[in-house]
Formats: sequence, structure tokens, C-alpha cells
Amino acid sequence: MSPFGSKARRAAIEEAIATLTERVDALERALVDRAPASEIERLNYAFDLIADRAPASEVNRLNRAFELIEHMAPASEIERLNYAFELLGQRPPATETYVASLESERIVEVPWALGKYRGERRVAEVGYAFAEEHYLRLLLALDIPFLVGIDAAAPPDPLRVEAFHRVQADMLHDCIQSSSFDLVLCISTLEHIGRDNTAYGLDKSVSSSGAAPDIVAVRAMAGWVAPRGRLLLTVPFGRFEDHGWFINYDRKHLDDVLEASNLTVIEASFFGWMPGGWRQVEPEVLTNRGYRSHGASHAGGVALIELQNDGKKP
Repeated sequence: MSPFGSKARRAAIEEAIATLTERVDALERALVDRAPASEIERLNYAFDLIADRAPASEVNRLNRAFELIEHMAPASEIERLNYAFELLGQRPPATETYVASLESERIVEVPWALGKYRGERRVAEVGYAFAEEHYLRLLLALDIPFLVGIDAAAPPDPLRVEAFHRVQADMLHDCIQSSSFDLVLCISTLEHIGRDNTAYGLDKSVSSSGAAPDIVAVRAMAGWVAPRGRLLLTVPFGRFEDHGWFINYDRKHLDDVLEASNLTVIEASFFGWMPGGWRQVEPEVLTNRGYRSHGASHAGGVALIELQNDGKKP
């Protein structure tokens, strides 16, 4: 028996996916002549030009199709979308997979990080090897004169990151000369350092100092920042959780990291997943937020931190 249960059920799924494809095509046509920089603005602008308004949450739209599938798909939204297309015997265009990924914290982190670029000439991106394609593409579009990718893992597709000056190094050991960069980006990476990274082809690293791996890593990155330079840091935030391959920060663990950096906090913003999308909130609102909690497809909350080397601290 077909996993869809009946021809009528299969036809209903195909119709739902055809509708999604039409909306993606309309979105692309709407953005031919004008696309605001922020991904959120781009999506809203496109839907404003589409007469038949889309529901606020793309996940809700996809769930209506998934409800027709008897066998539950994997948990992550991107995996679920790919799973649905595999059952239909076809693969999704990249744009459709990307629409599903907008539910993750990347929709907050990526515009924030890229919007903080101030024309710095020497920039390091920590954890670039497995970073999402759209983030790397937009980062490279900034035409940074000297852009270095630093990761303990080798990139699975070197051609994808050939524009980077690549350094494969363990963050828990000295690997970069001090004051080498005007800007350091560490976007959703710190929580993985020193954890179970076997999924990325790595063994668990151990700090020779015995300190917590994120403390060692943030001290190392802070040392790379030249005077008046900055470190941009994002981590999943809410209640403390140790998932083995990453941790979800609470206020105490985040404060410990920031204090260990010896840098000055210029900005600390917090966002939480709410019905219909991400909203900026006070950190106290996220106290009980964990990974995939409160309806979030990934992190339930995220902290965005801008730090500066003011030249006064050792």
C-alpha cells in the first residue's frame, strides 16, 4: 500500500506542493527589480505584492500538507520538507527548502551580523565550514578585502568557500596571532566548541587549561581582536541545557563567557520565537526557553552580542 494511503490523498499532497511552488515563483518574480536587504523585509515585501496573502507562518502552511502523510516525518522542518518530496519521488528546489529554514534563528542572526559590518578590512568567520549557504553567500557579497575562515573541521565542499583564506585549527589551542582582525564573527558556533562534534568528522577537543571550552574559545577570539575592533557573537539562549553536541545558554553561563572575554559589551539583544515569528524581548522572557520549546523548530531564543576591544583591558 502507498505511504499516502490513497490516490486521492497523494493528489491532495501534490496540489498543496504545487501551490507552494507557485507562491515561491511569485515571490521570485516580485523580487526581480527590488529586494530590501533584510531577509524578513524581503519576504514581507514579496507577500505584499502577492494578492492572495500567505499565512504568517510558513511552517503552518507546510504542516497542512504533512497532515496528509500517515507516517511522521523527521523532526526538523527542513528534513520534514525533504522527506515529503522524497515520498513524492521528486526533490525540492533550493528556494522551497530555504523558505522552511526561515523558521530557525538564522533569520535573526544573519541580518543582524551582516548589518554590523562597518567596512573592516580584516575579518575572521569562526565556524564557517558547515555554515548555511545563504549566510556564506551574503558574507562574500560584502567584498571584504581579507576574509579568513577558521574551523576545526574541513569544509565538505571547498569550492563553496574558495573565496575564504581557510585556516583549519582547534579553537582550544593557540592558532592565530593576537590583534590579527578588525572584526571576528562567531555566529551560532561557540555553543558547539569542545562538544561532541563527531557529526562534523571531529573528535571531542579538550582544553589543556582545564577551563570550560567556551571560556577558552572566547578568550582566544578576544585576543585576535585588534584595538577598537569587535567580536560579534550569537548563541541559543533561554534555560541552560546540555545536548552533548551543543549547549543552550542561560544568563549565568552567558555572563561567564562575556566576563571571560575582557571585552566591552556594546550591544546585547535577545529574541524569542513567538507564534507567527521571532520577536525582540527582554532576556527574562526567555528563562524557560529551551531547544525546540514553545513551538520553535530549533532554538527557542537567541542572544546577539556585540563586543569591542576598547584598548584598556589586557
